[in-house]
Amino acid sequence: MISMTSARRFVTVAASAVLAGSALASPASADPVGPPLDDPSGVTTAATCGDWPWPTNATGVWTEAQTSLGVGTKKVELRFGDINGRQAGWARLAGGYETGDLFWFDVSHDRGKGWYQCGPFTFVNGGHNYTRAHYSSADPNLVFRACGRAKNSSSTHCTGWR
Repeated sequence: MISMTSARRFVTVAASAVLAGSALASPASADPVGPPLDDPSGVTTAATCGDWPWPTNATGVWTEAQTSLGVGTKKVELRFGDINGRQAGWARLAGGYETGDLFWFDVSHDRGKGWYQCGPFTFVNGGHNYTRAHYSSADPNLVFRACGRAKNSSSTHCTGWR
């Protein structure tokens, strides 16, 4: 006969296994999913960037850095501008991007030794070609970069840390 404590422990473990399995099998979406697409040794955790502001109404916008995705004119840009009166950075796809291209935004608080990854996001027609933004600061340890991968490519391309 199984004790109540053992039965509860079994149910808890079984439920945890089912939940973990369903999380691994969840379908792709426009929200950040899956493992980091860059060097996983540097990623401390996937960023929960859902509360970060959208750069839609940013003013004084400029492109700080950009890099080719290695296919045609596709590129990913690291952009900056003012959102709600504060400077912020974000990633943006540019130049001939198409449905299926991936892009994300990395934020580091130690000059790129470790970072949080906002994304990856899969571009779909009619969707955003930019990530949410993270506010910058005078702290020299806070740096950003933009990364991307062209559809049907295994090569990841990132701007330098800025």
